[in-house]
Amino acid sequence: MTMHCAQAQTRSIAKPVLSADKRLALVLSNSTYANEKNLPNAHNDAQDMATTLGALGFEVILKENLTRNQMEDAISNFTDRLKNYSVGLFYFAGHGFMGTQKDNYLMGIDMQLKSSESFARERSVSIEGVIGSMEEAKNTPTKIVIIDACRNNPFRSWGRSDQKGLGTITAPDGLIAFFAASATEESSENTGERNGLFTQELLKQLKRPNLTFDELIRNTSSAVKKQNSAQHPYRAGDLSDIFYFNPKGIPPPPPKDPDLPPFMDMVRIQGGSFDMGSNEGDADEKPVHAVTVRSFSMGRYEVTVGQFAQFVAETNYQTDAEKSGSSRFYDGDKNAIRDSTGINWRYGANMARLSARDYNHPVVHVSHNDAVAFCEWLSGKEGKTYRLPTEAEWEYAAGNGSKHSKYSWGNTDPTKAVANVGDESFQGTFKIFTWTKFANYNDGYTYTAPVGSFVANELGLYDMAGNVWELCSDWFKGYPGSSAVSDYTASHRVFRGGSWFDAPQLSRVAYRGYSVPSYRCDRLGFRLVYLQ
Repeated sequence: MTMHCAQAQTRSIAKPVLSADKRLALVLSNSTYANEKNLPNAHNDAQDMATTLGALGFEVILKENLTRNQMEDAISNFTDRLKNYSVGLFYFAGHGFMGTQKDNYLMGIDMQLKSSESFARERSVSIEGVIGSMEEAKNTPTKIVIIDACRNNPFRSWGRSDQKGLGTITAPDGLIAFFAASATEESSENTGERNGLFTQELLKQLKRPNLTFDELIRNTSSAVKKQNSAQHPYRAGDLSDIFYFNPKGIPPPPPKDPDLPPFMDMVRIQGGSFDMGSNEGDADEKPVHAVTVRSFSMGRYEVTVGQFAQFVAETNYQTDAEKSGSSRFYDGDKNAIRDSTGINWRYGANMARLSARDYNHPVVHVSHNDAVAFCEWLSGKEGKTYRLPTEAEWEYAAGNGSKHSKYSWGNTDPTKAVANVGDESFQGTFKIFTWTKFANYNDGYTYTAPVGSFVANELGLYDMAGNVWELCSDWFKGYPGSSAVSDYTASHRVFRGGSWFDAPQLSRVAYRGYSVPSYRCDRLGFRLVYLQ
């Protein structure tokens, strides 16, 4: 099947606010109220937000279970310091309420729930006051307020039939306020889970690399509404600049190899033995046989457009695709980037035509020859030996080491999106295949996803299933003792892992694909290994 590219579009964007800017966050949580059952999820929300924001470069002030006066002191100290920071964020989890005048309040723990509204206001902090206080920090260009309140209505005894949730909030220019629910709605406490529903989904999006704040808001809102049709998160206001919480991604728990350069994020994989292959797949996966691999470091992510573009820009390298008359390294947004007219995508000359988000998609339309050339360039640049993984190294790493799980995420078919494969979103666009392996599976991406968009496997490696096929160093051949006969032995190179285009079952760790060394397409990419 021949794929064509849509005309590339040019666009100007505001200067992104990156992680190097000084960031300050105040995280407040009130979970223990007088005469009211506790809100355990509010405590967890604050703890998890503080941890995540710290990993994203924020200096975090965490305060819990405060009275109204203590809340005011914390907010006053926070906004007084804010003028020395480029980014300021206020987060609250707990009870809130809307007053008679449609003004909005965050409750202190000294609140008595049998109080009159007048007394309740005296024991609470005005949300409008918080926004106004932050607005006074004129030198802080990026100001964010996030409120996960209104878990339920604590003041039904006031007798007003419309007493529910918060009222409408107006935010000034240069500040975004993001709320767990729209005006007059209540937000789900998410009983039985660690976090409230809104913060649960917000935390997932904060950890995704290279999302603008607008994208984060949209994704969070969509995920919440899917799980609770009565809850609609909303925003007020806007920022002056494009803001990325996580422009490069939060490294997961497995540590980086300390000897490796920051250009290529690597994970150290402890060597071991495993049973390679599978008895449930094609003949070329058989027989299952014992293999031992030594320790190595593997790319945490697939090689990206931005990394490959730097290689092209520095070396003026011509890819196999370009030698044949075209060059397309990116396929994440077909309507914006793909080129049906055959224009050459020489990234050295056209880097400005892509946004920062585009750089973080996996590079595609690269052949085995191109991948080897990239390895040789980076090896010479860093004085270390990078290469493509062997089949054994790749399968060992994808299957979580000696566990050798069926998929990178485990042995069972998923109940939620865990990888970018040919799913409902893919079928809705192409309408040429019907995948039935994962019932009702929708990962949200028709084409490639930014690297790291789904959870890592147990070794800290992202996208070992789906997104793009990953080239290996081996020539394709049968396993020892195999009775399978192939015309492709010693003329085709192996690739592994499935892609956005392919049926989910092809993302099994044991599945083998192969092609000639010059082959390239919009679902073939690679990642690197480094062997000491």
